[in-house]
Amino acid sequence: MVTGMALVDAIREERTEPPSGIRTLGLDATHRWLRSVEPGHVVLDWAVDDAYLNLEGAVLCSWMSALGDQALFFAASTVCGEGEGTRMAEFGVRLLENITAGTVAIEARIVRRVGDRLFGECSFTVGDDVAALMTATIEVVPA
Repeated sequence: MVTGMALVDAIREERTEPPSGIRTLGLDATHRWLRSVEPGHVVLDWAVDDAYLNLEGAVLCSWMSALGDQALFFAASTVCGEGEGTRMAEFGVRLLENITAGTVAIEARIVRRVGDRLFGECSFTVGDDVAALMTATIEVVPA
């Protein structure tokens, strides 16, 4: 068994395969977007891809939810001990402004751990403007 930080390192170094669901959702390259990884905190950079735009030319909210979930997985994993994994229990996304182009900085952090629950937040920033916020409750489960 490995710690969560060791798992994130293995994913970043491509020494382990992502789960099939991650490949199905098209999130299997997100580890390459990681700019910074610290215990309880990660930053990813995503260049907006036209494949994820709605009819009005803005990023689909469901795609942002998937990206936030993935970023929070990385952040949560970094605070898990040996034999611990994570499972998203609940999340909410608030879109403050449409994201239409550019590079999005996705910053996820674990705010607190209480027993087997992690409380996290994730922000989506374009330039100097926060465009969306996500909050989450994450269960710590046996790996």
